[in-house]
Amino acid sequence: STVSKALNCKESLGCWPQDGVFHTRDRKCFMVAKAFEGGSPLWFLPPPSTQLEEEAKEKTCKLKACTLNDYVRQTVGFHGTGVKNC
Repeated sequence: STVSKALNCKESLGCWPQDGVFHTRDRKCFMVAKAFEGGSPLWFLPPPSTQLEEEAKEKTCKLKACTLNDYVRQTVGFHGTGVKNC
């Protein structure tokens, strides 16, 4: 089903997404500015069904699959230090 495929997005997303970056001054994850070049009006969000989460030890951000809880809540936008598009 479509839902089960979405829940496995970290295995089927492909390699097209742009990286995220961690701004130490703001202490938040953001999509890199290069994502703007793709033309999407939502370029600042990670791809659907994903989220950028801070990797505190490395001071970077990592693209990860959304949790089931975030899917159910349809969490989108900036949350804490991360960005979600669930």
